[in-house]
Amino acid sequence: MSEAWNIRFGTAGTSDSFAAQGYKSSLDVPEYTAKMGLNAFEYQCGRGVRLGLDKAARMAALAAQRDILFSVHAPYYISMSSLEEDKRLNSIQYLLQSAAVCRALGGKRIIFHSGSCGKQSREAALEKALDTMRRAVAALDEAVKFAESSGTFKEIGKRGGEAPDAWARAEAKAAEIMKSKNVTKAQAIDEVLLNDPALRAECEKEG
Repeated sequence: MSEAWNIRFGTAGTSDSFAAQGYKSSLDVPEYTAKMGLNAFEYQCGRGVRLGLDKAARMAALAAQRDILFSVHAPYYISMSSLEEDKRLNSIQYLLQSAAVCRALGGKRIIFHSGSCGKQSREAALEKALDTMRRAVAALDEAVKFAESSGTFKEIGKRGGEAPDAWARAEAKAAEIMKSKNVTKAQAIDEVLLNDPALRAECEKEG
């Protein structure tokens, strides 16, 4: 099979089995993944990019020993088609942060949800999303040049700790939505943040 069709299988984040097996650190993810016979892992940054680049590089080294490839899920509050320009511009920054971590992890893919239409037509939302995406691509291209020459992103993602209060409330609301609708967790969180601008602002502030 050619490299172009080298299909990989893995999980998006960890389950309760991670702690049940005695694992505690992100550095344990490669071993945890390999024990399941998997060769890919989607690192979750849905609540903000908090993984330090040094730690990400250590994870990449451990993963490479086991032929495991990382990808990164960018923050849930990305909104490429928001009616508010500052939110669209912030979305570009969240993608830049996610890209920096993905690069450090040795990954090649970033997963993100572009957001919903909100109170505008699909055509208007698509136009805004495409414009934001073009800006994001240009920013990413420029960021790669800086990263290769000056280590611009060394301070990105240094925060750690438990899930913030705002995110705990958002996830609780998302859980209720998932009970009543046939949607994924990501879709439920998208709905929560869309319908509760104040909570969304808190989540963005906490990162």
